[in-house]
Amino acid sequence: YNPFFSDAGLYEEHSYLVFESFDQEEDFFRGHQGNYLTDISRVLTYTGKRYNVYDVMVMTLDPVVQREQIAIARARVQTLEGVSHQRRLNFDMSVKMLLQSLQDRERITKIQGLLNQLMTFLQDELSIITGAYDEMLSLDEVIDQELILFVSLNTNKNSKAVTALGRMLLQNMQLMIGRRYESEQERCRDNRPMVSVILDEFAPFAYSNFAQILQTARGTNTAFLFALQALPQLLTVGRGFRDDVSSAPNTNMLLRTKDEETAQYFLRASARVPQKRRTLTVQRTGVFEDKYEPVGFGSETDIKDTRAQDEHIKNLPVGQMEILMTENRLGTLHSHLHVRVPRQYRFPGLEPRIYPRLHAVSHVEGANLRFKDPEVVRRTGRLATRTGRMTWM
Repeated sequence: YNPFFSDAGLYEEHSYLVFESFDQEEDFFRGHQGNYLTDISRVLTYTGKRYNVYDVMVMTLDPVVQREQIAIARARVQTLEGVSHQRRLNFDMSVKMLLQSLQDRERITKIQGLLNQLMTFLQDELSIITGAYDEMLSLDEVIDQELILFVSLNTNKNSKAVTALGRMLLQNMQLMIGRRYESEQERCRDNRPMVSVILDEFAPFAYSNFAQILQTARGTNTAFLFALQALPQLLTVGRGFRDDVSSAPNTNMLLRTKDEETAQYFLRASARVPQKRRTLTVQRTGVFEDKYEPVGFGSETDIKDTRAQDEHIKNLPVGQMEILMTENRLGTLHSHLHVRVPRQYRFPGLEPRIYPRLHAVSHVEGANLRFKDPEVVRRTGRLATRTGRMTWM
């Protein structure tokens, strides 16, 4: 999965989702770094070659390579068909900004935060996935071919890079849903396949704009299933984000929980319904010991109480859950479900194939950029000797 690759030519959107996945809210040069990454992506896109994180960093650090790629892209833009006058002006502006930044003696200092974040994707194992040029994963291809995509992200190992990669995938999915939502052909298409997205423990990968995806998902025939331990996990993004995500689902399933906020959320969602409260009158009797005996009359009071009960949802046995499910004719239904766990999960006729470990190779369609400035090569070589790390070459 190369986050900079887009078969639809959406290089600006992909450079944006890559930058936003870093979550650099406190960086003073955040705006400058985002624009710089977009300018680099625009130039590399017009060269006609596919590029990855390594190519972006080489072009960013090496002025010789940067000028060379600008010349290649400029010559290609002049002869490329289908490029509007405005897009050529945008390209010229990006080139102007890049060439002007080369005159700034603090150029690297201002974009150091961006370089530090990109370096997380140059780790040995992760770069095999994110540095590919071909045979890449496209979410549009997964949807169109009705495939099953399973992604396991372990935030306990290399949490910084894995978290950023998870956010990239979510933003890529949001971009795909947005494109399908604005497409009249997709929205009017008959027998559109239902797309099911299951997000288990997705709180570490959540970002503020993700709630917007829930507003347009229904228009693209996309269904989301969220699985969380407790609602406060979403507070890492913000209280408004938690409220937006928790209010979107039509169906809520709750296992045993001790979190008061999660329990109150389910109680409020179950709604208050009219009920009767019966009061029985008793009389105290006895001389040496007080006893209470009913006297045969009482009263009823109209009250409203939640359908789900607090003492029940906090004491559910294993394998039981409460469900709030919407029904078009009857409204919201409240049920108590007993789950029987099968001995094993198996898809009929599915023979799983284990593919060998991927190997990073360079292909002719890729940019394959390498350092050419002797000063940059000397500095990176000296740094590698001092730290014992692999050089850029």
